[in-house]
Amino acid sequence: MKTLIWSFGLTLLAMLPVAHAQNVDDRRFVCMMQDSLQVKPGVPIEVNGKTYYGCCPMCAEKMKTEPLRYTQAKDPISKITVDKADAAIFAYQGVAYYFESVVNRNKFAAGPSQYIETRGTGNEGKQNDAKRNEVKTSQ
Repeated sequence: MKTLIWSFGLTLLAMLPVAHAQNVDDRRFVCMMQDSLQVKPGVPIEVNGKTYYGCCPMCAEKMKTEPLRYTQAKDPISKITVDKADAAIFAYQGVAYYFESVVNRNKFAAGPSQYIETRGTGNEGKQNDAKRNEVKTSQ
C-alpha cells in the first residue's frame, strides 16, 4: 500500500510542470495534434518537410491524414494562422497555444485568461476545447 501511495505521489509530481503557465522552448514536449503539454518527449512526425510532434503513433497517423487541421493553429492575439512547427509556443493549464511571434506569446503570457474563449455553459474560466486552435480546412 505504501508503494502504491508513493507511486501515486510521484505521478502527481511529474504532472506539476504541465499544471501552470510557461513558455515552451522544446517543442518535443507538445502533442501538436491534441495541443497539450506532455511530460515526456513525443513522437517526431514529418509532414511536408517540417517536423511536428505527437504523443503517440495514432497522433502521427491523424496528422499525416489531415495535415491542415493539425499542423496549423490561430494565434490568439493576432488571429493569424500559424504553422505549429515554426510558431512560438506557450502552455497554460496544460494546453499549448501557438503564436506568430515571441512578442505575441509574451502578451498572452501576461494575461492568458483575457484571450481564451469560454463556453458560457458552466465552464467559465476553462479553455475552449479543440476548436480553440482549430483552423478551418476550407480556407
